[in-house]
Amino acid sequence: MRLRGGKRMLQLKVDAITHYSNGKNRCKICGIKEIEFLTLDHIEGRENVEHPRKMGGHQLCYWLKKRNYPPICQVLCMNCNWLKQLDENKKKWKNTYSAICNRKSKDKIKLEIFSKVSNQKNPSCYCCGYSNFEAVSLDHIDGRENAGHPKNNAWGSRFSGMEFWRWLKKQGYPPICQVFCTNCNLAKRDNPECPHERK
Repeated sequence: MRLRGGKRMLQLKVDAITHYSNGKNRCKICGIKEIEFLTLDHIEGRENVEHPRKMGGHQLCYWLKKRNYPPICQVLCMNCNWLKQLDENKKKWKNTYSAICNRKSKDKIKLEIFSKVSNQKNPSCYCCGYSNFEAVSLDHIDGRENAGHPKNNAWGSRFSGMEFWRWLKKQGYPPICQVFCTNCNLAKRDNPECPHERK
């Protein structure tokens, strides 16, 4: 039953991507074609559509299909989707002196940590070589549950970001992580392997 359900959910995704890409099944921006990397992007943002704001995945694909695929989405890969959302968020960032300094400090720490983890001066995705620094993150090689760090921080939120980076540095960079782009990271999470590994 789980297998049949998985096939139905995959077919819903394929149908939606095929429709919104006019049968091309590729990212509108960069042209990537692997289905594991493709996702639906709300052209005008989630806040401007009729469905519940948190609706996603196969539920969103089913909702779109029932309404004959309204023209509210486009097909992007997860890297391009991430960068588009980041550009939208940047418009809301504060431009005070302290805010700018905080962002520069965070970028400096991220570059230091990622360079150390990847053994590269300019960190790129370990799997595909993607090098846009704004769309790379750290992937837990054997899964987050086997990493040996706390699951949550002192406030009960997920242990990630700056806290995780500092923990890695304090622990002497244990070999539990690798630098992945958003495409490879999420494709590995949702599938037995990244499409690049099959190649």
